[in-house]
Amino acid sequence: MFALVATTVMLWGCPYSSNFALSDTYKPVDKFLVGNWIEEYAGEGEYIGISLKENNKLLIEKHGSDGVTTYTGGVSSLGGHTFLNVYDEGMSSYYYYEIKLDKTAGTVTLTEVSEYIDEKFDTAEALRLFFTENAKNSYFFTTDHVYTKKAN
Repeated sequence: MFALVATTVMLWGCPYSSNFALSDTYKPVDKFLVGNWIEEYAGEGEYIGISLKENNKLLIEKHGSDGVTTYTGGVSSLGGHTFLNVYDEGMSSYYYYEIKLDKTAGTVTLTEVSEYIDEKFDTAEALRLFFTENAKNSYFFTTDHVYTKKAN
Protein backbone atom coordinates (compact mmCIF):
# COMPACT_ATOMS: atom_id res chain seq x y z
CA MET A 1 0.00 0.00 0.00
CA PHE A 2 2.67 2.53 0.94
CA ALA A 3 6.21 2.71 2.15
CA LEU A 4 9.11 4.89 3.14
CA VAL A 5 12.25 4.43 5.17
CA ALA A 6 14.54 5.75 7.78
CA THR A 7 18.15 4.98 8.13
CA THR A 8 18.15 2.81 11.11
CA VAL A 9 21.03 3.44 13.47
CA MET A 10 22.69 6.44 11.87
CA LEU A 11 19.66 8.68 11.25
CA TRP A 12 17.26 8.13 14.15
CA GLY A 13 18.80 5.85 16.66
CA CYS A 14 18.08 2.17 16.83
CA PRO A 15 14.50 0.93 16.33
CA TYR A 16 13.66 -2.67 17.14
CA SER A 17 15.35 -5.18 14.85
CA SER A 18 15.12 -8.88 14.11
CA ASN A 19 16.26 -11.47 11.57
CA PHE A 20 12.80 -11.82 10.01
CA ALA A 21 10.48 -9.80 7.80
CA LEU A 22 6.94 -9.31 9.10
CA SER A 23 5.45 -11.11 6.10
CA ASP A 24 6.56 -13.68 3.53
CA THR A 25 5.37 -11.43 0.71
CA TYR A 26 5.00 -7.66 0.72
CA LYS A 27 1.82 -5.70 0.05
CA PRO A 28 1.46 -3.62 -3.12
CA VAL A 29 3.02 -0.18 -2.77
CA ASP A 30 1.21 3.08 -3.47
CA LYS A 31 3.03 4.65 -6.44
CA PHE A 32 2.77 8.05 -4.72
CA LEU A 33 5.68 6.97 -2.54
CA VAL A 34 8.09 6.41 -5.39
CA GLY A 35 10.39 9.41 -5.48
CA ASN A 36 12.46 11.50 -3.11
CA TRP A 37 11.48 12.43 0.44
CA ILE A 38 12.95 14.92 2.87
CA GLU A 39 12.54 15.21 6.64
CA GLU A 40 11.80 18.64 8.09
CA TYR A 41 15.17 19.08 9.79
CA ALA A 42 17.33 17.27 7.23
CA GLY A 43 20.76 18.64 6.52
CA GLU A 44 21.84 20.01 3.15
CA GLY A 45 21.56 17.30 0.49
CA GLU A 46 19.97 14.75 2.85
CA TYR A 47 16.95 12.87 1.53
CA ILE A 48 15.51 9.39 1.05
CA GLY A 49 14.99 8.00 -2.45
CA ILE A 50 12.41 5.24 -2.96
CA SER A 51 12.03 3.10 -6.05
CA LEU A 52 9.89 0.06 -6.69
CA LYS A 53 11.50 -3.28 -7.52
CA GLU A 54 9.86 -6.58 -8.47
CA ASN A 55 7.37 -8.37 -6.19
CA ASN A 56 6.45 -5.19 -4.26
CA LYS A 57 9.98 -4.82 -2.92
CA LEU A 58 11.49 -1.38 -2.44
CA LEU A 59 14.94 -0.02 -3.06
CA ILE A 60 15.61 2.63 -0.42
CA GLU A 61 18.55 4.99 -0.72
CA LYS A 62 19.55 7.41 2.03
CA HIS A 63 21.47 10.33 0.55
CA GLY A 64 23.58 12.33 2.99
CA SER A 65 26.85 14.09 3.54
CA ASP A 66 28.65 10.74 3.82
CA GLY A 67 27.29 9.37 0.52
CA VAL A 68 24.49 6.95 -0.26
CA THR A 69 23.42 4.05 1.96
CA THR A 70 21.22 1.42 0.31
CA TYR A 71 18.50 -0.70 1.91
CA THR A 72 15.71 -2.90 0.65
CA GLY A 73 12.27 -3.26 2.14
CA GLY A 74 8.58 -3.76 1.82
CA VAL A 75 5.21 -3.20 3.47
CA SER A 76 3.36 -5.61 5.79
CA SER A 77 0.07 -5.36 7.71
CA LEU A 78 -0.40 -6.88 11.14
CA GLY A 79 -2.92 -6.23 13.89
CA GLY A 80 -4.50 -3.26 12.11
CA HIS A 81 -1.13 -1.52 11.60
CA THR A 82 0.91 -1.07 8.45
CA PHE A 83 4.64 -1.61 8.86
CA LEU A 84 7.68 -0.87 6.76
CA ASN A 85 10.27 -3.64 6.94
CA VAL A 86 13.72 -2.17 6.25
CA TYR A 87 16.47 -4.67 5.53
CA ASP A 88 20.04 -3.66 6.26
CA GLU A 89 22.22 -6.18 4.42
CA GLY A 90 25.37 -5.09 6.23
CA MET A 91 23.78 -5.81 9.61
CA SER A 92 21.71 -8.78 8.31
CA SER A 93 18.73 -7.30 10.18
CA TYR A 94 15.25 -5.97 9.58
CA TYR A 95 14.14 -2.73 11.26
CA TYR A 96 10.47 -1.85 11.63
CA TYR A 97 8.45 1.34 11.36
CA GLU A 98 4.72 1.95 11.36
CA ILE A 99 3.88 4.03 8.29
CA LYS A 100 1.04 6.44 7.69
CA LEU A 101 0.42 8.20 4.41
CA ASP A 102 -1.26 11.60 4.08
CA LYS A 103 -1.66 12.30 0.37
CA THR A 104 -3.47 15.58 1.00
CA ALA A 105 -0.51 16.97 2.94
CA GLY A 106 1.99 15.12 0.74
CA THR A 107 3.62 13.48 3.74
CA VAL A 108 4.52 10.11 5.16
CA THR A 109 4.97 9.55 8.88
CA LEU A 110 7.30 6.80 10.03
CA THR A 111 7.06 5.78 13.67
CA GLU A 112 9.83 3.65 15.11
CA VAL A 113 8.98 0.36 16.78
CA SER A 114 10.52 0.79 20.23
CA GLU A 115 14.15 -0.15 20.73
CA TYR A 116 13.21 -1.00 24.34
CA ILE A 117 11.44 -4.20 23.32
CA ASP A 118 13.70 -6.96 24.67
CA GLU A 119 12.01 -10.01 23.18
CA LYS A 120 13.93 -12.12 20.67
CA PHE A 121 12.26 -14.61 18.35
CA ASP A 122 13.36 -17.90 16.83
CA THR A 123 10.75 -17.87 14.07
CA ALA A 124 9.08 -15.32 11.83
CA GLU A 125 5.68 -16.57 13.00
CA ALA A 126 6.51 -15.85 16.65
CA LEU A 127 7.65 -12.32 15.71
CA ARG A 128 4.44 -11.70 13.73
CA LEU A 129 2.29 -12.91 16.61
CA PHE A 130 4.12 -10.58 19.02
CA PHE A 131 3.58 -7.59 16.71
CA THR A 132 -0.10 -8.49 16.19
CA GLU A 133 -0.75 -8.79 19.93
CA ASN A 134 1.33 -5.83 21.12
CA ALA A 135 1.15 -3.06 18.49
CA LYS A 136 -1.92 -1.69 20.32
CA ASN A 137 0.17 -0.95 23.43
CA SER A 138 1.55 2.54 24.07
CA TYR A 139 5.10 1.29 24.67
CA PHE A 140 5.30 -0.34 21.24
CA PHE A 141 6.08 2.81 19.22
CA THR A 142 8.42 5.72 19.90
CA THR A 143 9.53 8.62 17.71
CA ASP A 144 7.61 9.97 14.69
CA HIS A 145 9.50 11.15 11.62
CA VAL A 146 7.53 13.14 9.05
CA TYR A 147 8.75 13.22 5.45
CA THR A 148 7.53 15.49 2.66
CA LYS A 149 7.81 14.59 -1.00
CA LYS A 150 10.70 16.51 -2.53
CA ALA A 151 9.97 18.56 -5.64
CA ASN A 152 11.80 17.31 -8.72
